Amino acid sequence: MQLKTSTIEADGKTYILSMSANAMCEMEEKAAAGFGSILADLAVPERITISRIRWLFWAALTDNHPEITVQEAGRLIEACGGLSAAVETIINLFEDGGMTALVGPDASMSSSGEPQKA
Repeated sequence: MQLKTSTIEADGKTYILSMSANAMCEMEEKAAAGFGSILADLAVPERITISRIRWLFWAALTDNHPEITVQEAGRLIEACGGLSAAVETIINLFEDGGMTALVGPDASMSSSGEPQKA
């Protein structure tokens, strides 16, 4: 699996997001769930929580910005375009990094979070 990165601009600063093994572990600890389960939940809109989106966004920031708190990640979500932009950034990290394969061979997510067949 190749590590995919993405950047966001907020408050006149560039932030680099990535979903590394360490970032995935941080998210698993916060969510008290395995990463495959977290990805599967993202494909089902009824199971998506704003807290989980904020945790995923925070986890994706930890490699390059370890000083960022979960609360600051929430503020950055708003500063970079809101929840829709944050979800799109996170999903792109998963899809472009090949991680949707963790939830099954036919699993994929559209930018709206709706499940799709590959």
